[in-house]
Amino acid sequence: MKPLATRHLFSSDSTLHASCSRLRKSSAFTLIELLVVIAIIAILAGLSFAGVSGALKTARKAEVRAMANQIKLAITAYYADYGVWPTNVSKTDANFLGMITGQSTTGNKRAIRFLEPAAKFTNSAGLVTPAKFYAAGQSNFMVIVDTNYAGKIRLPGQSTDTAGSVAVYVTDPDSSGKYIGTW
Repeated sequence: MKPLATRHLFSSDSTLHASCSRLRKSSAFTLIELLVVIAIIAILAGLSFAGVSGALKTARKAEVRAMANQIKLAITAYYADYGVWPTNVSKTDANFLGMITGQSTTGNKRAIRFLEPAAKFTNSAGLVTPAKFYAAGQSNFMVIVDTNYAGKIRLPGQSTDTAGSVAVYVTDPDSSGKYIGTW
């Protein structure tokens, strides 16, 4: 018969070998586990991209609304300097851009710079929405001026007048019956 210490040593050695082999097997990921983790990451990334695109849309609308407000302030400054509203203004075309930025003396005899727009708001068509605001391209801002000096303007699609002297707006790209702008 073998001594007790020797028997114990051999039995614990085989136990140690078995537990090491179990540890080695359980420390690796299986293919299924890796695929599940990748699928979860893909789902979370998809959800975050949807939130980011919504935030970008909201930011573009805020940027367009701010530009509409700057155009309105420029038209109001024109009125303050000349005592009359600019004539023949219905949209921010190239003639309007030249007049309001002082690059043309037609309608702005003193060539006063009432507006200094960012480059992304201008092209050969005049003052426009940024490139990615509309899927189909860019659009001029529309302008309504109270040339009757009654303190009222009528916005498109409305049957009643709104108090104000100037409105600057564009059609909302997400809903055709709504407008983004200021009045």
